[in-house]
Amino acid sequence: MEMNTEKTPDIQPLIKKRDALRHRMFLLILEIALWFGIPAFGAFFLGNYIDDIYGTGHRYLLIFLIIAFVLSWVAIIWRTKTLSKKLAEAEKEVREFKESQK
Repeated sequence: MEMNTEKTPDIQPLIKKRDALRHRMFLLILEIALWFGIPAFGAFFLGNYIDDIYGTGHRYLLIFLIIAFVLSWVAIIWRTKTLSKKLAEAEKEVREFKESQK
């Protein structure tokens, strides 16, 4: 069965869009190390600095580490949901195109 190439859009842009989103999901996994590492690093040094100034033991260190941990998780969850929605849209477009070609 021949496809009419004049009336049907090319599937290649849809596949490229889907693949680009998959690549972004992979990069998100790599970003997780930075999303936890940088805030934890900053919280560690800021907490130690404030604890040294006020002589509070490790109170501020723990507070800042907990805040950094929670904020990192919030950012990761938000980013994952955003990319998952985009990937689902791309998958739907490819699936609809393939079904229209049957």
